[in-house]
Amino acid sequence: MNRMKTFLKYLILFIAFYILTDILIGIALTNNYSAISCTKNETGSYVTQVSTAKATNVSGYVEGKIKLDEAAQSPEKYLQIDFYSKYGHCLGRKYVDLSSVQAGQEKDFKVNFELSNIATYEITTTNEVEKLSDVQLDMVSKGYLAIGIVGALIILYYVI
Repeated sequence: MNRMKTFLKYLILFIAFYILTDILIGIALTNNYSAISCTKNETGSYVTQVSTAKATNVSGYVEGKIKLDEAAQSPEKYLQIDFYSKYGHCLGRKYVDLSSVQAGQEKDFKVNFELSNIATYEITTTNEVEKLSDVQLDMVSKGYLAIGIVGALIILYYVI
């Protein structure tokens, strides 16, 4: 019985340490945002103004405003934002739905992404949503999954 109590104490200490480090890492990451640059801004019949584009080593965001020209005949349906590494490799792509934007109307947008080592981004408009085959998976989700599996195996080992 004492052995089980000791194990439970160590388990609780481990979980508390994990939660504390996760919170401290989250605080450190939110304070480490750096600006990323736009290499291409071709939005056709839309006028795009990006107010803020920042990234950390694991995540980031792009926010701004988009306005549809009054003379637009058949505007595109999506704003496409491609994210690139410093070597020019496309690491991910996000879309903003523009179907609700009327002629002369301005819309705010914010795109959050969880990609590693983003250096630049490109903004274009398109009518179709395309999926990237080599989109980098969210590293944070992989970490939670691995910890969950290891934790479940440890609990099963001591319960059975």
